[in-house]
Amino acid sequence: MIKINLLFFILLFTLQIGNCQIHENDSDKSSVNDYMLQTSQEKLAKVFDSPERDKWQKPDEVIKFLGEIEDKTIVDVGSGSGYFSIRLALAGAKVIAADIDPEFLQIIEKKQKELNIDQDKLKTVRIDENKLNIDAHSANIVFLVNAYHHISDRVNYFSSVNSTLKENGKIVIVDFYKKTLPVGPPKNHKISKEEVLKELKEAGYQNIEINTELLEYQYIITAQKY
Repeated sequence: MIKINLLFFILLFTLQIGNCQIHENDSDKSSVNDYMLQTSQEKLAKVFDSPERDKWQKPDEVIKFLGEIEDKTIVDVGSGSGYFSIRLALAGAKVIAADIDPEFLQIIEKKQKELNIDQDKLKTVRIDENKLNIDAHSANIVFLVNAYHHISDRVNYFSSVNSTLKENGKIVIVDFYKKTLPVGPPKNHKISKEEVLKELKEAGYQNIEINTELLEYQYIITAQKY
């Protein structure tokens, strides 16, 4: 289940920021789920939005990598607490923050009001676990940060995502290298860049490119609508 995997990642991220030891062969998730049930989305949002994340996520550089986004529609899939959604909206994009968790969407809406971001610049949408239920031909970019590896039936999922894109639209995937890193999920939860490339080709995407220079712990893959 995507939601359980996402919660597992959040906990790992929390522990790593707290400088706790994470072992790659840890496989018992029961304690993780118990912990998550005791942790509010507000507290998790503070972890997502921690300045410590900025150091390795480099959000401003990632947004610059997307190119000209003024008035472009970007669907931020797995938006969480809006780490990128808010930044994208402030940078001039028209953002659809898409997540399966309504509490995270409420957090985004609260930030939106506090920052006085117009409704036409940012809206929230609750999505299904196995389908991106966004209007067809509505997005210039479908954007996933640290979310690709949470999707189970990825080839079919991204085949359906294609219909969400406008002509000349693209998907942009940012995710962790499949190796031991000081941040992110354990190695066995990660998807290698080679596997992502293979799956996107199977899903029918064109002009697939990969960037391994911008971020230390993550690759960035772009692919054009077919």
